[in-house]
Amino acid sequence: MNLLQLKYFQVTASLQHMGKASQQLRVSQPYLSKTISSLEKELNVKLFDRKGKSIVLNESGKIFLDAVNNCFLSLDKAILDIQSISEDKNKELTILAVSCSYVLPKLLTSFKIQYPDIKFKIFQNIEPNKTSEDYDLCIFSSNENIPTSNKVTLLEEEIVLALPITHPLSNLKDAYLSNFIDDEFISLEKTKAFRKIVDNLCENINFHPNIGLECDSPSTLRSFIKNGDGIAFVPKITWGIKSNNFIKVVHIKNCNCYRYINLSWTEGKEHNESLEQFKEFIQSFFKKLNDNYVE
Repeated sequence: MNLLQLKYFQVTASLQHMGKASQQLRVSQPYLSKTISSLEKELNVKLFDRKGKSIVLNESGKIFLDAVNNCFLSLDKAILDIQSISEDKNKELTILAVSCSYVLPKLLTSFKIQYPDIKFKIFQNIEPNKTSEDYDLCIFSSNENIPTSNKVTLLEEEIVLALPITHPLSNLKDAYLSNFIDDEFISLEKTKAFRKIVDNLCENINFHPNIGLECDSPSTLRSFIKNGDGIAFVPKITWGIKSNNFIKVVHIKNCNCYRYINLSWTEGKEHNESLEQFKEFIQSFFKKLNDNYVE
């Protein structure tokens, strides 16, 4: 017994006419008749009463038709459920955001206004036994802009100095790093991507900051600067640090101080519509973030 036999029986039973059923099913009448007879033989019961050239569904046939109808209804429901699960998966994005955690809430809120049905799972660290390729998208920073087929640069971001407002040089708009050789620096811990970028920058220009305080959070670092505990290298835009009553941002003279915010995805991996929509949106978001930035 197979689904094709059951479908042939269902149509024949609903029409109770071999000729009409064979036309609807687009099979020959002898083939349909043979299929029904084979089904009856397998069930060891007659499903139709033959009256001359006519057929009439008998009691056994009616019972079996109810079961067949329920069977196909269950299958149809299962198909819809499976498709629904597939659609839900296509509307869920996993993002590894190792950079830009400060602007991420605003980014996602803005995106969900346009695409409220898309769900997110956000990770700021790679889970055990996983790689960046296990996530739909990865937001990360680098000290170089290296174009590849599975990456776009979202932002070229200047690295500046953040000084407590009480610092003697807080009245300057820009300054040489040599002016801060005796200052105590606050820095992220060495495992953080931004710390590695800053260390690379300092090594290239032969500057050795006196790091007196390390932490693992940009928000904690901001608080330390505000409290006057030291100065720090910070990204100009994405950490949300601006000159105010507590902190002064100073540009670094004669130094190519930049980092790059990038978006990557797994090459060769099937991409759904939700992912493409987010890729387009995030590029537009960072362009506006840069264009609209006011110190």
